[in-house]
Amino acid sequence: MFCSKCGANISEGATFCPECGNRCESQTGARIIKLKCKNCNGDLEVDADKGEYTCPYCGDKEKILDSDAVAIEKLKSNTYKEMEYARMANEKEKEDRNEKREEQKTYRKSKFSKVTIVSVFICIIAAIGSFSSGSVLSGIIALIQSGLLAVSWLMGMQIIKEKKKFIYVALAILAFLLVIPFGASHSGGHSSSHENRKLNWPDDGLAAYLPAPDTEYGYVLSNDKDYLSASADKVTDEKYADYIEACKKKGFDKNSSTTSTSFEADNKDGYHLELTHYSSDSMDIYLSSPERMKAKTEITTEASTEEKEESATSEEVEETTTVEESEQESEDTADEETSVSDSSVVDPDLKAFLDSYEVFIDDYIEFMEKYENSDDTVSMLADYADYASKYADFVSKADAYDADKMSPVDSAYYLEVMTRCNTKLAKAAL
Repeated sequence: MFCSKCGANISEGATFCPECGNRCESQTGARIIKLKCKNCNGDLEVDADKGEYTCPYCGDKEKILDSDAVAIEKLKSNTYKEMEYARMANEKEKEDRNEKREEQKTYRKSKFSKVTIVSVFICIIAAIGSFSSGSVLSGIIALIQSGLLAVSWLMGMQIIKEKKKFIYVALAILAFLLVIPFGASHSGGHSSSHENRKLNWPDDGLAAYLPAPDTEYGYVLSNDKDYLSASADKVTDEKYADYIEACKKKGFDKNSSTTSTSFEADNKDGYHLELTHYSSDSMDIYLSSPERMKAKTEITTEASTEEKEESATSEEVEETTTVEESEQESEDTADEETSVSDSSVVDPDLKAFLDSYEVFIDDYIEFMEKYENSDDTVSMLADYADYASKYADFVSKADAYDADKMSPVDSAYYLEVMTRCNTKLAKAAL
């Protein structure tokens, strides 16, 4: 407490100032300031918190706001308040920044963030695959999914502001739920595109030697003067049998061979026809010219000749070796002669593998078509995984073969089977 007249420090409860003797009135929280009356120039002590004062000498009333001293006091008070508000605001802003930084760090390290960002790339890849396969609706849904997931991740990282907390979680959940219509549209789109491929049977090339299949669906992969490769969809067993008869009427009745799933025959000019038909109601058509068949025969003959020459050279070298080596080499010669005698035949192990591979491809295509057209794919997941595993195993073994290192006969058969299998997979869009 201070004296209002001289400013000396006064102890609490004192009535008079010990320095000047001025009477001190007990005031709780009052701010006493000294002023001069503008009318009589008298010395005054007034409460600064009151709006006006009355001079006890002349009775003049004045507003305290008109006083420079009061204005200075209030200016100081307001300045202190503004400084305090600024300090508090700065601390609040600093706390918010630290909190935001911690939230970003926590979200970045969370599994949810990692799953979201990985899902973005998966959806982009799915969109590209859908558009390339003709499933436009699936591609659009996948793009929407990737957009929702990207926005969700940006909100989680607080790069994009959220109006409400955890909106990014709702966006991510919505994106994941779109997997259902994506799968439905992809399956429907694939089925539609598979069933509605229009078959335009050409009237030139080797196709002119054959009747047009009794179906509107399918495609022609290759058609020139030496080779025809085509596929017809929605061909029932009856239509398949009728087509064989139609081909026979076209002259393909020489050296014929018929099984439950295939038909082979030549015409009088040497054109070789192959038909295959499976339970998926698809019929594959292959027609080779005499020149192509002759080339395959020449490859086989050349391979046999080369192996015989190599065997003869080997025998000449063997005659110059020691007796012990001759005995060993005679055994090798016997093996080589056996190999030469079978030089026109495909290696049994290779043929067994390729035949089993082609049979598996047929089963695989049939299953995948059922899977993509099924309304209950969940019950087929075990079979799906089994087929996928077997497919990967077959492909790995097939890729391990090097056609350049095979005999001409083995190489020709290998390329023929692999071409047929790849054609079937391409036709089924798998």
